[in-house]
Amino acid sequence: MELSEKKSKVKAWLTENNHFILGIAARNLGLSDLDVLEALPEEMVSDVPVADFFSLWSTLTTWERALFLAQSPAAIVEIEGQLPEGKMGHGLFNLHDHSCPLGGHLDVDKITRISLVAKNLDGNDSLGIHFFTGNGATGFAVYAGRGEERKILPAVRESFKSLWKKYARV
Repeated sequence: MELSEKKSKVKAWLTENNHFILGIAARNLGLSDLDVLEALPEEMVSDVPVADFFSLWSTLTTWERALFLAQSPAAIVEIEGQLPEGKMGHGLFNLHDHSCPLGGHLDVDKITRISLVAKNLDGNDSLGIHFFTGNGATGFAVYAGRGEERKILPAVRESFKSLWKKYARV
């Protein structure tokens, strides 16, 4: 499928769907996550150098609340709360903070692309960071945390906007 056709499909999907999760859009459109990302309007995407993973993760741990999302063909798993700090060990980025709901191990060597994705940066919408693997799938994603009224927390929004400014396409 040509990029122009992918862009048309993605544009139509965005118009019809208020809640944007890249993987759900990909599944509904029959595209890879990376296909959807590359078909998004340029103003919705800003890439982060993969080499900045550790400093980016450090920033994400300061967010009061985040949604960590990982999906496989059989499940979409969401864990909400503050993200734990991590450290490298045995070739993996280890997340072990018993006060955080998220734990485990991230194989950062498999991350081939990191992208900030914003649907309406100043509204009550979707602000996420997608960590892609070599097969075009999202290895995992982190979305801006929301408060009681399902609004993105102001400090989290400001942190995301700072990241956006830092990595904005020039």
